[in-house]
Amino acid sequence: MIKNYNRIRYREKFRRYRIFYVLMAVVFLAGLFGELFWLGSAGYCYDLSETSFSSFFSDLFAGELIVIVAVFLFGVTLYAPLFGFVSAALRGAFSGFCLSVLCAQGTKSAWIIVISFLYLVLSAWLFLAYATFCTTTALQIFSAPSKSAAGGERKMYGGTLFYSAFSRGSVNPRFLLSYCLIFFCAVFFSFLMTLAFSGARCLF
Repeated sequence: MIKNYNRIRYREKFRRYRIFYVLMAVVFLAGLFGELFWLGSAGYCYDLSETSFSSFFSDLFAGELIVIVAVFLFGVTLYAPLFGFVSAALRGAFSGFCLSVLCAQGTKSAWIIVISFLYLVLSAWLFLAYATFCTTTALQIFSAPSKSAAGGERKMYGGTLFYSAFSRGSVNPRFLLSYCLIFFCAVFFSFLMTLAFSGARCLF
């Protein structure tokens, strides 16, 4: 496998993904800094100590899950790029708002600010990676199928959801399985990060 690795080939293969990831990251940062320097905390206060672990975790994970499921569903529609960029901007603004509130109310422990910052960064990274994947998937689905496909397996399993040379217009099972598997991976890692953050928050 290592012998077959071609850096130039793989860079070209994932070129679209890298471009859209950078663009979404820029939109996310624009929302983040726009909220930090424009609106700030808006006088809003929130006492984390009043929320139990189970309540905090369930609310936070439910919110993350709703967003991931929405990205998953939009990933096979023409509106995936629009939804990805809009949700990236909104997530950036929400992250900036959370940081503004924590810093403005003078949290007793700097640890809360630190772990909140780490969670916002890591969860944003996971979201951007998954949203970019769904965006590029939608672009691939609604792009014309490649005419260069040749060879048995490539004709049978090549392409995306509705584009495989031997089953044009029908669902490609291998693509659908991969798409769902990556979705479950995103949910699993989001669950782990939310669980770790909720547990760390309750220690202080």
